[in-house]
Amino acid sequence: MLADDDKRWDLVRLQVKAGEMTRNRICAEHGITTQRLAQQIRKNKWDVDEDATEHDRRIIIGELFLATELQVLRLLGAQMSETGERESALLGRLTTTLDRLISLDVRVTGKKPTQRQSKEMTELRAKIAKRLDELKVR
Repeated sequence: MLADDDKRWDLVRLQVKAGEMTRNRICAEHGITTQRLAQQIRKNKWDVDEDATEHDRRIIIGELFLATELQVLRLLGAQMSETGERESALLGRLTTTLDRLISLDVRVTGKKPTQRQSKEMTELRAKIAKRLDELKVR
């Protein structure tokens, strides 16, 4: 459990301000509740939003995009020892997941994907399509 010592809370404050982790992850790392973190933010008037829902959602979506791209890269480098049915099914699920992530982001934010997001999606789709062509599934 996180003690109320200033050095520990300074570390938590720095992690929150850095914005590289979700607040749930920060709380889990330090053994505190999200309510306790919110109290500290209010009490000490940290220069951050009390509600990090939008910020945390963006981090999670970014992590999912990264995980998907890493999986595609791993599949592209894999040696084919089977017929490819299993791999093509996985690639199909990855494509579906990417489409759902984008539609969820558009629905929640009301904004269309940024040019960077669109470029990343186009690159991932191209990699998946290339692999499916190699498997002669398409």
